[in-house]
Amino acid sequence: MAVPFDDEVPRDSFVEPVNLVAGESSEIGVGVERIGLAALQRSRQAVCVTDAQINRPGPTISFVNSAYTEIFRCDANQAIGRSPRMGQGPLTNRRVLDRLRSHIEAGESVQAQAINYRFDRTAFRLRWSIDPMTRDGVVVGFFALMHDVTTEDRMRRRLAALDTLMNRGKVASRLDRAERLGPVAQALASALRPLVAEIGSATVRLGDAHEATQIDADVLENCVPDVVETAIGSIGSIRVSTHPDAGALVDHLAIGELGEHARWLLELGEPG
Repeated sequence: MAVPFDDEVPRDSFVEPVNLVAGESSEIGVGVERIGLAALQRSRQAVCVTDAQINRPGPTISFVNSAYTEIFRCDANQAIGRSPRMGQGPLTNRRVLDRLRSHIEAGESVQAQAINYRFDRTAFRLRWSIDPMTRDGVVVGFFALMHDVTTEDRMRRRLAALDTLMNRGKVASRLDRAERLGPVAQALASALRPLVAEIGSATVRLGDAHEATQIDADVLENCVPDVVETAIGSIGSIRVSTHPDAGALVDHLAIGELGEHARWLLELGEPG
């Protein structure tokens, strides 16, 4: 399934209403059942409910709400009866999935974040929280809350990149311009890590100095990468190679902004 949060709060109160979707019986009143399902359907948080079968071809989705269909760009009947594995792809972090499996095999709540795929196969960043649903102490299914954090994560990565560049680039202000190229190139390469992590690699070239940073190179092994080169005035360039699935995950604006800040660091203290 996708990726969750660690609040460690069991949500057994959802078990009976949700199981009705899968056709199971319940001892609670019909009115409460309908209210519970209506609340889940109208929730702004994406909800996905599966059975407890962890091994392939499971787990099987038994319920999704409208917020889920908006995130994954599908109809409910396209998701129900299928496995959440359909949201995985080449850019989905295998280590995150292994951690997820270990938690759900132990019947534990888990939260995480990873790149997932919509039904149109566009990649986005998904955060999810998964809790086991139990009956008489036995796990009978899993309840997941999901959030599309692509925009939120993009802003966080931008801030992290700029902070890295400025902190590591401070040393350049104490050097002559000719000596700044190496330190600024290294600082810029490090700053690009948050932007290209998991999706590709980046190379910085400033004058005759250059510093390359390779991020999770295995994502580029079996594909023809998409390459974007951003000029930093007349002093150099940033070359970003990404997996073809990366698409909107490539923050071109942030890459350009980092280049402008690098140029400012190189020109720091010079007249005019």
